[in-house]
Amino acid sequence: MAALAAVQTWAPGGFRAGAAPAASSCIPSGTDANINAALVGSGAQAVLCPGAVFSLANSVTFTAPNQEIYTQGMPTDSTRAILRVTGSNLTTAISGNNQSGVTVENIQVDGNRPALGLLTGGALLEMGGGGTGQTVQNITAHDTRSWSDMHFIEGTVTNSVPQCQKATIQNNTIGPSGTATPDAPGNSTWADGISLACGNSMVQGNTIQDATDGGIVVFGAPGSTIQNNTIIAKSQLLFGGINMVDYAPMNGNYTGTVVTHNTIDAAGAFIKIGIAMGQQVWNCTTGTNYGGTVTDNTLEGPYMGYGYAVNGVTNWTVTGNVDNSTHVGTQTAGGCFGSPPASQPAGFQVENATSSNLQSQFTSAVLTNALGTLNSPPISSGPTLSASPTSLSFGNQNVGTTGDPRSVNVTNNGSSAVSVSSITASGDYAETNNCGSSIAAGASCTVSVTFSPTASGTRAGSVTVTSSAVNSPTTISLTGNGVTPSSNLALNQPITASGSQGGFPPTNANDGNTSSYWESTNNAFPQWLQVDLGSAQSIGKIVLDLPPSSAWGARTQTLSVLGSTDGSTFTTIVPSAGYTFDPNTGNTATISFSAATARYVRLNFTANTGWPAAQVSEFQVYAASGGGTPSAALTTSPSSVSFGNQAVGTTSSSQAVTVTNTGSAAASISSIAASGDFAQTNACGNSLAAGASCTMSVTFTPTATGTRTGAVTITSNATTSPNTVSLTGTGTSSNPNLALNQPATASGWTQNYVPANAVDGNTSSYWESTDNAFPQWLQVDLGSAKSISRIVLDLPPSTAWGTRTQTIQIQGSTDGTTYTTLAGSQGYTFNPTTGNTATITFTANTVRYVKLTFTANTGWPAGQLSELQVYSQ
Repeated sequence: MAALAAVQTWAPGGFRAGAAPAASSCIPSGTDANINAALVGSGAQAVLCPGAVFSLANSVTFTAPNQEIYTQGMPTDSTRAILRVTGSNLTTAISGNNQSGVTVENIQVDGNRPALGLLTGGALLEMGGGGTGQTVQNITAHDTRSWSDMHFIEGTVTNSVPQCQKATIQNNTIGPSGTATPDAPGNSTWADGISLACGNSMVQGNTIQDATDGGIVVFGAPGSTIQNNTIIAKSQLLFGGINMVDYAPMNGNYTGTVVTHNTIDAAGAFIKIGIAMGQQVWNCTTGTNYGGTVTDNTLEGPYMGYGYAVNGVTNWTVTGNVDNSTHVGTQTAGGCFGSPPASQPAGFQVENATSSNLQSQFTSAVLTNALGTLNSPPISSGPTLSASPTSLSFGNQNVGTTGDPRSVNVTNNGSSAVSVSSITASGDYAETNNCGSSIAAGASCTVSVTFSPTASGTRAGSVTVTSSAVNSPTTISLTGNGVTPSSNLALNQPITASGSQGGFPPTNANDGNTSSYWESTNNAFPQWLQVDLGSAQSIGKIVLDLPPSSAWGARTQTLSVLGSTDGSTFTTIVPSAGYTFDPNTGNTATISFSAATARYVRLNFTANTGWPAAQVSEFQVYAASGGGTPSAALTTSPSSVSFGNQAVGTTSSSQAVTVTNTGSAAASISSIAASGDFAQTNACGNSLAAGASCTMSVTFTPTATGTRTGAVTITSNATTSPNTVSLTGTGTSSNPNLALNQPATASGWTQNYVPANAVDGNTSSYWESTDNAFPQWLQVDLGSAKSISRIVLDLPPSTAWGTRTQTIQIQGSTDGTTYTTLAGSQGYTFNPTTGNTATITFTANTVRYVKLTFTANTGWPAGQLSELQVYSQ
């Protein structure tokens, strides 16, 4: 760990370090030339100003690896910069073909189709090709002039595998895309939301609304996961929710392509098919798609044609899917080459699926060319209303005060007027509007919403528009956080940094857990850490923590505090000064100052006597005192402790909990008590001064097997009393897997193949290290020192995993610093025909940390492991 400077050896594995390095300024409104001028050289950034608008006569083009385009401050609302196509012959706003590691995030991309018309050409975002590891996240993209809003192109295809690999497409809002003509799919007016032909990619958390050709079209994309996306047809006919029908360009290769936990909703317009699987569902050709998995998806809405339709696949899996939709539409035309017409729409239908595993609801049907010949049903006549945005987040707001209003546009998408009977707000919210009693065809009105929390914590509500629209009521979800002077305003808020060391991201610094921490890029001062409070707040105190472990030597960090209301212009709140962190006094520092107003609070670090980087485990921000009677308020960090596995009758190593008085008066502590199979000792005494901290040490001694729960309760005169720290652990006996669900770390990982996958008890998930960066290591913390003599290693049992030999060394440590060799480096063969597993035995050793160091893998240029099991015998 970075705290132990004498023994740390760290080689960054090519991670993207959260927020990119700080830019000196942002680019104001302009043209494509202004953005392209910033994209010069590897790692270059185009940092766009919030609210800026860029007119594109030509594409914005990535010209070197690891370049980025984003809005300063990483907003996720309408303040994101807008890139708008204005060139009469332009279809592609952003081109990222053939450049690895490039990132597009937190912007808005407008294809401007309503103004410029449709045009044959590339997608609105053209990515992929020869580029690997590309990312598009937290953007909106809509109104492409061509065939897709976002296209990750395959590049060169070799042995049915695309050159493009490891794209990440997440948390984007896509659509509308194209203009649908009922019963005439495939013409030039139709368009996809997301078109994916890039292998081993992740498409998750996206919302696609009113696409017309395919919500998400998967062109094979072997090894990819498409999960937790929402596809909605509100006002335009949609050809297919998720299409897995294309044989080209991967020659039918869908091996390892998983479509899971997606929702497809025919809410206001017809969807011809929910999830289409196999080329014959689509047309009259005969290619066979193979290897795909479709699980745990949900269909909704009153206007669904076919649900889950399968025709022309092999080695395919469809299980656990749900159909809550109503199936409509009719087949009146013939099929292919004189064949009979396809069956009428229903939920689960299959015509041809060899060597496949399909859930029991499937029935036999004729589906050849089903999509091409299905006729649209009559849709309930009348206009629809839509809201933009569909939800509002107000961030932190002092209890008893009212925040600035946020606006929602309500639009009539129909051809006749909509009568509005009521607009109401619920919860701690109020609204005003200019909608009147009627919204004309094509017109919009504005609803302004304010948040006045009546209590602390998360406060939810909604705005409901009741009208004559066919999709009434229209609902906008609302959320905000009520805060008091004792509330940590930064807790779990969006946080960014100038850079971070792999495995120590900015989000560790406001997760409420002092045992995790952020560490900046090493040997690169100055560095900064910034939290977005969600709205402008009056603040007066900051509390900084480092992990309470005695392994962290005392150190002094030099830093200043800056604030901003817009994420662009910062002023100094506290000048640069040195702050000492000493584990003997809680490893914490408190910075108090005169009230300042800020939404973005930034710490700017220039030195650290303990390590050549900035380090923070908790960045806490508190409101300025409002006067009145001083009071005490206690917080605990962490607020819960998990001890993992512990043998019955034995006592675990202690875990530390820091108690901090964030109030303005001393806290009188009357008792601190532990319950259940837990015990505590503390150095808090009977009184804790304002701004001070103390430490409790908690141990676990299970009296029986199974899950054991308890708590530490602190009773005091604080406004937060009683403060409770929840405790849990598992009593074990015989010979359990000591590594199961224990904390796992690694030198690096790829995409979502994180270390925790290797100790979750699920052999279908796995950890994969940074590619092409041997040596790489994986480590599990058993929670306390234990005697071990056997390790079992697994890879996924799927036959898609070819036999491979990995060269691995096994080491153990009691303190995470000094390691001994348990088994020397040697090759272990994993063969799926024999379970894809390897067992390693050795002389019993007592260790807490078990580390595997990988130096070679004949099957892939990285360390790979689905389960690391550790046993005492």
